[in-house]
Amino acid sequence: MSIPPEIAEIILPDSTLNVVDLSEFTIPPKTNPPDLPALPDTDLFSTQSNLVKSKDNIAFLQGLSMPSLIHIQQVQKRLTNYSSHLPTPNALQSLNYPITPTQNLRLPLWVLDYWRQVYQIVEHQKRWSEAIKWLRNMKSMGAVNMLTEVPWMYRMPIEFGDSVTDLIPLCSEKWLGVAQLDLMVAGLNDKAQKARIHALVQPNHFNQKLIACYRHERDTYLEARSTTFIRKLAEQLVEGSVMLLGMAVAVCITSEGIMLPNHENISNHWCGLIIDIHKRTLRYGDPLGHQPPVELIEIVRWWLHFSFPEPFSVETLSVTKQEDAYSCSILTINALAHGILPAVSLIPQGNNSCHVARINELVNAVALLKKQDPKMLATHSNSTNMAAIEARAAFQAKLELGKESSKAAASLDSILGFKQPTDLDDEDLGLSEDSETETTVVDMQDLVDIGTTSTTSALGGRPKKRILDDILQQCYRKPKREKILYRCLGGCGYVFSNRNTARAAKAYAASKAPSHALLDNNTSENGKDGAVKDLPGAVVVVKKIKLDENSSHATRKANVMEGLVAEARKAGKAKRHQMLDLAIVKLICCAGLPSRVLDLDEWKEAFMTADYTYVPATRAKLEEVQIIGEAERIQALQIAYLKTQENITISCDGGTTTGRQAYWTLHMSTPGPDRKVYLMDVREATSESHTAVWIKTFVLEVADKIGRSRMGAIVCDSTGNTRLHRELVADEIPTLFNLPDIVHFITTITKFHKSHLGDSELKIAHSLLGIRKGLDAIGKTRFGTVIIAAWSLQLNIPSIRKIVERGKFDIGENLASHFRGKTRASLEFEFGLSRLIDLGSPALKALTCLEANEATPGDVYIFWHAMIWAMKEALMNPDAEYSQEVQEQVLGILNSRHDQIFGSGNLATAANLYLSGVYLDPTYLQSDLFHGNPPSMEIPSGFEGIRHISTFKTVAQYLLGLAHQEIIHGHKPSMTMWQGRATEFKNTFLKELKKYARQQYPFNQPVDRTRGVITWWQALEGSEFAVILPVLAIKIFAVRVNSMPEERTVSAFTWITPPLRNRLHVGQMAARTQVRQHYSTETKARKRSVPRPTVKFYDVKNKIFNPKAETPESDLLLDDEDDSWLDQPLESGFIASKRLDAETNSPINLHSRHLSTFLSMDKDIGVTKASDDVHVASRKSIAIPNPDDNDFSMTF
Repeated sequence: MSIPPEIAEIILPDSTLNVVDLSEFTIPPKTNPPDLPALPDTDLFSTQSNLVKSKDNIAFLQGLSMPSLIHIQQVQKRLTNYSSHLPTPNALQSLNYPITPTQNLRLPLWVLDYWRQVYQIVEHQKRWSEAIKWLRNMKSMGAVNMLTEVPWMYRMPIEFGDSVTDLIPLCSEKWLGVAQLDLMVAGLNDKAQKARIHALVQPNHFNQKLIACYRHERDTYLEARSTTFIRKLAEQLVEGSVMLLGMAVAVCITSEGIMLPNHENISNHWCGLIIDIHKRTLRYGDPLGHQPPVELIEIVRWWLHFSFPEPFSVETLSVTKQEDAYSCSILTINALAHGILPAVSLIPQGNNSCHVARINELVNAVALLKKQDPKMLATHSNSTNMAAIEARAAFQAKLELGKESSKAAASLDSILGFKQPTDLDDEDLGLSEDSETETTVVDMQDLVDIGTTSTTSALGGRPKKRILDDILQQCYRKPKREKILYRCLGGCGYVFSNRNTARAAKAYAASKAPSHALLDNNTSENGKDGAVKDLPGAVVVVKKIKLDENSSHATRKANVMEGLVAEARKAGKAKRHQMLDLAIVKLICCAGLPSRVLDLDEWKEAFMTADYTYVPATRAKLEEVQIIGEAERIQALQIAYLKTQENITISCDGGTTTGRQAYWTLHMSTPGPDRKVYLMDVREATSESHTAVWIKTFVLEVADKIGRSRMGAIVCDSTGNTRLHRELVADEIPTLFNLPDIVHFITTITKFHKSHLGDSELKIAHSLLGIRKGLDAIGKTRFGTVIIAAWSLQLNIPSIRKIVERGKFDIGENLASHFRGKTRASLEFEFGLSRLIDLGSPALKALTCLEANEATPGDVYIFWHAMIWAMKEALMNPDAEYSQEVQEQVLGILNSRHDQIFGSGNLATAANLYLSGVYLDPTYLQSDLFHGNPPSMEIPSGFEGIRHISTFKTVAQYLLGLAHQEIIHGHKPSMTMWQGRATEFKNTFLKELKKYARQQYPFNQPVDRTRGVITWWQALEGSEFAVILPVLAIKIFAVRVNSMPEERTVSAFTWITPPLRNRLHVGQMAARTQVRQHYSTETKARKRSVPRPTVKFYDVKNKIFNPKAETPESDLLLDDEDDSWLDQPLESGFIASKRLDAETNSPINLHSRHLSTFLSMDKDIGVTKASDDVHVASRKSIAIPNPDDNDFSMTF
């Protein structure tokens, strides 16, 4: 009987459920189930209806212990036989499930099918649970999050393998096989294709076929159909379409040397081979340093001689030395990547570098699968089944009311337990090859031993479990000679179909003739130390137990189990103590608690009460060892991750703690759409002179830890030394964008109000702080607080007026006059406050949007123009009654600021970067955002169909300059390949940019705004029709345009060190902040799987203008109240003006309806559609480089 579909969808995971949620899916336990086969048919089956009436009361099934798979099969067979003998077909309705000696549950008959399916699921769950646990232990939450996009039953495309479980070994310290190698080869080929390198790495089946052809089909190679694909590959080598051919070669290391695998010697090691057609070389690399197998070189030379008469010489392929027994595969793939793509560095030795590389390969494999198969969609589920937990509690109560015996009561937890069956072995799962695997006793006379079980000691490859050689003997059972079995040497009579450490050790240790070498401490005399070390922890304990030679088998077995339990408790205690140490570190850092609480008796008493075996760390140990150590570990993880990224943005700033210690912070941000920000260093600088050279040195020291070539931009505020140091750093790294912090820059705009609107309204707002909730303070670091404070005051005017009327709180006659009835003073105050808000709100709105992590250079250009136009409209509003003098002064300030950052000012280094960021967003090309071609303009030849020719030329010139820096000074193969080919590059670039401007193929794909425009360009990267433009666009959209991480870190420092804790030194503050940021990010990582870049103000308006909030929301933690800067001198250096210069000299149409939507409080529903015009270009051959062809400039 099958499970009803509406119930199956509740108690069984959907086939598209992601593997992370599968690992947490609630399934029945396996502990102490009732012995169903022991019941007679009349007691086991019933004609009465079952307890399951609907899907609403089904959850309790996930709390019942399920029988073994063999018992389920036996019961199903009995059900069929018993039903066939009943007079009425389908009379049986339920299965009796005993929960106590006198109580049964009537379960539906399909529960047998449910249990059977669970056993099929549990192996997947067990393996994925172990994989995810390993990733979490490696603190790789990014990889875990990536696995949430992988369905657990997904079948990969044939070129990638078969089942998605082939990814699991990448999340472990296990030896990697053919399936994993082929996955990594596919990823390497994808990278080579993107870099436009004529290289190809063959999967393992090619190597095997080539070896088989040499051994068995040499005479028919040129005619046999089975060798056609090998001959076609040889043709590609001759034509030059493949110039580098790579292979990951499986070899066998034996005591006699290294050789290719055969029927007697299976492979146990991976090596790399690259055939270089241009240099006529065979580059071979072995992570263990062995010379290549003689037969391998013979095979490759034999194959090549049909196409290339001259012999190929053998050279060494650079490869990192292997230091363990399982990383040869990762090191081999890395060596092939380094040999084909020089920009790929060799894996450094030590420091878990191979583990990090495994994780990177996992992430790359999942990303490639998603790219190749867009239909690979995973679902999410709440894995915690509360209904099952409540059902367990209900059964507990029922038993307590009518329990029959103390034994029944004691076993209820095991019968209805919820422990996940992650400890199920092969016999529990029914995955054994035959019945012998179930550790049944067989007649020894039926078994025939096969030689010795000892295996040859090898220096690399698949790790050997030497303990199995000491406790298992290879054999076969008459007459099944072809079926290999393994019998226990303990004399117990158990046999197994495979070498399973846990089962074999358990049987051996409990046998009636245990080995003294395993059970005594004197194991070295028998040479068994190495074997014992390979045992699981529980078995290692066995050797520490001194057994009485004369004791019974039952007593000896009990003593062994007692030792196992004691050691397990000890191991569990140590693990628990480590978890408590980490929990305390996180509590102190994330909650901002003072570390002095660790010295309190109450603190120690709390832990003594919870766990008397645990002694919490002292304050000194916490601060000097645990917090600092955890911060160093986190930074090591950050550095390892950043070494895999490109186009990183640097931001930095200086500050002073409440204890008067000077410091400088430095953050690094990865590209979007899921941008990550890391605090990389906090440099104590109290005794330093913070010159531009000192700051530059500080920045470059941190950048060198990652690699300067991976840096894409530097952004910080524009005080004298910080602006100069940006220029010095950009000189050192020519490919670096030099940006002023746009948020700091716009902040200066909000300060002009003082002289023009009067400061009395602002002083009133500051004087009234704290009277009532909803009022906000003017701060000294939080941007836009003047407007926020004014808006909150305006919102609370009715409440303040009520306070004045009641007369119970004296705010002073001068202030009270502004809130008393409809007097002239109160009306003038409200009018002035309203004008301040209307004029300052555009800048505040722009600031709010540009503070976001997702803000792009294009957003800077758009929000700036939207802001100055909205401010002009507010200024010219006749109802506001601004004087002409005020209007001209404000317009003069706006013009001065516009020229400073987008014209000829000292901050205009990124002006065309911002413009290019807008132009390279395809959603704006068909809008009215840009000024179109003038009606009287004669369209130049070749520019037909381009709507904004002037802007097109400006952007083209800027992108050519950017490309020139990347080609000459950069490291990306996709750009450096153009050295000496400037003419061809310019032709290709101009064709691509024109296609983009016309929105022709491949630049006419739809844009998913929820993922950010950078993902649109990333999808085009590697296309043969878009070779150059995506590389430049990705570099631009990877830029972080603000230094808000510095502001948030400064706020974190203020939060950590209130006045009573101002003696905390900079190093401790930095470490606590790193720990806090790391675990806060890790906790929030899966809250939102799809990032939504903030592109318009209505997306974030509630962060500022939210009447229901007690205080406006902000990403910043704290801001000191300080309005003293209101008394600073007025701004000077601007020329009053009657017009806004940007109306005439900017490519942006300030009257654009599209532009007005960016600062709107309401959502705009207009949609800009791309052109349907599709144009497919043809592939052209690559020109030969000319050393003199390096002029990448262009004139129109």
